[in-house]
Amino acid sequence: NRDYAFYLKGGVEMYGSFAGTETSITQRDPANITILSGDIGTADDDTDNSYHVIISINETATGVLDGFTISNGNANGSGNLTVNTKSINKAIGGGMYNQASSPIMINCTFSNNTGNNGCGMFNAYSTISLINCTFVENYSSSNNNGGAMYNSSATPSISNCTFVNNTADKGSSSYATGGTSTQHTHGIFWDGNNSSIQTISSSVTTLVSYCLVRGGYTGTGNFNSDPKFVSSSDFRLSSSSPARDKGAPTVDPKDLPSQDLAGRNRLTFSKLDLGAYEYQCEVQGVEVNINTCDEYISNGGKTYTSS
Repeated sequence: NRDYAFYLKGGVEMYGSFAGTETSITQRDPANITILSGDIGTADDDTDNSYHVIISINETATGVLDGFTISNGNANGSGNLTVNTKSINKAIGGGMYNQASSPIMINCTFSNNTGNNGCGMFNAYSTISLINCTFVENYSSSNNNGGAMYNSSATPSISNCTFVNNTADKGSSSYATGGTSTQHTHGIFWDGNNSSIQTISSSVTTLVSYCLVRGGYTGTGNFNSDPKFVSSSDFRLSSSSPARDKGAPTVDPKDLPSQDLAGRNRLTFSKLDLGAYEYQCEVQGVEVNINTCDEYISNGGKTYTSS
């Protein structure tokens, strides 16, 4: 039944990244990928996938989704579902559909979701928080709006998230309409065209600061430059990435998660890095601080010890 979806209930916290042998939440390892998938029918055939992978509808309390990959939703249906007295469009929000709710998503990846609009995530009349998340290869099957995210009369706060290779006619990363107030900080928006962030209404407020945006975007600390990821499929920052140390001059550590999407220390030097991953370096297999790493690189890969 393509109507089936996972449900995030208000007041409930869902955590992934477990191997099954842990006794404490602090023992989680992001290498343990936990997938919520809409591929419920014939494997790798998206024509019979769920319209939505996860939904949160008409929930007054805050729900938390932490440490999951949400993939293979296909919102290409017609008509509506009724969930908690609300009407849910089958052609919107293939990855996640939020309406009249206030969920928090941390350390999550939204990938390979499709639909007509808001393919990775759709938010309506909701207050959303996204931290350390990636949106990768979510695409509008009909070249509509919001490849990664579509916001309508919503209030999303999005920090240290990475948007890569999402596609739509407008707003490949983020599309907003109808009284939405969006705040993007410390993000990377590197989709396939120069329309990553778009709004369609004079009643929309979109604040973007300290972000790397393909094509550029007005705001403090924003710039347009190749983020120089580790590879075309690995969206960690390379040593030459311009997204390193480009965060706001003053960031209170208590306002940050202690770790990035890979489970490594979030603030390793004087300024925050942009995107879901904080730059790290290993010298001869040992993770080291930024100063040591930069010295290692400048010395041509040689290490020295004092005598």
